[in-house]
Amino acid sequence: MKQYLKKLVAVLGVFSVLAACAGRTAIPVSSYKYGDEKLSCRGLHFEMSKSMKAVKELYAERQQNAAENVAIGAAGAVLFFPVLFAMDFSDTEEVEIKAHRERVEVLERIMREKRCGNIPEIKPEN
Repeated sequence: MKQYLKKLVAVLGVFSVLAACAGRTAIPVSSYKYGDEKLSCRGLHFEMSKSMKAVKELYAERQQNAAENVAIGAAGAVLFFPVLFAMDFSDTEEVEIKAHRERVEVLERIMREKRCGNIPEIKPEN
């Protein structure tokens, strides 16, 4: 009985570790930052380009996570089902992408109010 309990605790420990590795917590950027109105057109453009770069990186991360989930799913179905606990079903990237897009919209509004030229066009991605 004692041996069985040790094995059960070990298996549950492994499942807990795998489940903990399944994803990261979203850290969305604030759409408005104190002092945005005081930034120059160049500063606003810089802030906007930072958010747009972050969106591109998050799309790449989302695609990588999808590919990893496919591989983990195949391995879990064929080889070892506990691996399925390592799949990432979080919407972390989506939450952060939405926050960066909202940030860009706020910056665009401020740039229009200041009549800054060369407002970058945002191209929606999947």
